[in-house]
Amino acid sequence: MSKTLSIKIPIELAGVMSEMGQLNPQYLKEFLNRELWTANRLKDHQPVGHHMTYTFKVDNDLHKVVRLKAFNEDLPVNEMVGRMIDNYYTGDNYEL
Repeated sequence: MSKTLSIKIPIELAGVMSEMGQLNPQYLKEFLNRELWTANRLKDHQPVGHHMTYTFKVDNDLHKVVRLKAFNEDLPVNEMVGRMIDNYYTGDNYEL
């Protein structure tokens, strides 16, 4: 069974991800499986600028884990995942 996951991504970052072929459900599922438990202090990281909403399907188990992480971070799911992505691409992990 699958559930829908909507995420808020800064528009500029979404453009970069799209150009690199990373704004797709398969990549985002892999990203969540890989990075979900390494992300911390997301409440301190506030992306700037305009955002877009990207919606895709994930399996039920991944959806539960994402919701649990969002609950622990005290953030809405869509905002928490967007902050994870923004933090990953604008932080020390990645060079744009």
